[in-house]
Amino acid sequence: MKIPSSLLGAAIFGSGMTWLGIAAAAAGWRWTSQTFVGPAWGHAWLYTNMALAMSLFVLFPFLVTHGPTTKGENRRVYLISHCLVLLLAAIPILTTAGWLSRISINAVIGVSIVQLAFAVFTLGLSAWIVEHSDVGRLFSYAVAVGLFLLPPGIALIQASTFPWLTGGLWSYWIRVFPAAMITVACEQPVHLPHILWIAVMYAVIGVLILFSNPRSRST
Repeated sequence: MKIPSSLLGAAIFGSGMTWLGIAAAAAGWRWTSQTFVGPAWGHAWLYTNMALAMSLFVLFPFLVTHGPTTKGENRRVYLISHCLVLLLAAIPILTTAGWLSRISINAVIGVSIVQLAFAVFTLGLSAWIVEHSDVGRLFSYAVAVGLFLLPPGIALIQASTFPWLTGGLWSYWIRVFPAAMITVACEQPVHLPHILWIAVMYAVIGVLILFSNPRSRST
């Protein structure tokens, strides 16, 4: 059965958002109070991967949950196909960013595993979102967006308002959330093994949600 889809939208999200990372690097944006002149090509890899992760957590659930209604296996195929298109559309830009930032192949593999884990997680989360009523769908979508956007803001408030909580174990809580995981994977490869274990947990949760949702098995 042919499934109506908006694969073009998924491709636009995948390529368009990651291009914003290249644009940010070209504009010389840096997360520092120091002033630098010229582009920030060394940060292109981080910026494009952060943009891709944002696409997965913020834009992808919105895209697929506002698309055509499908049931059972058709819904699962619909979700997976859109996620694959989004990821494939981002590959050329990520490749360019990796070349500009001179990223090693080991770093590329590590970050790719993290991104794939996030993709699996958002697939399951999107399958969960579409099964709810309007109120439940809004709440579930807010959870997906909050996982990505809220922790960096909370960490910033913690560092500026409660500086005594920024040392020791109190400073590591944020590393279980997507934005911080991407930052660590891109900029601190020495900590990548720890991040990969957390990424596996995201993937497992996504698989369990995607294939255990009773309504997603119904026709």
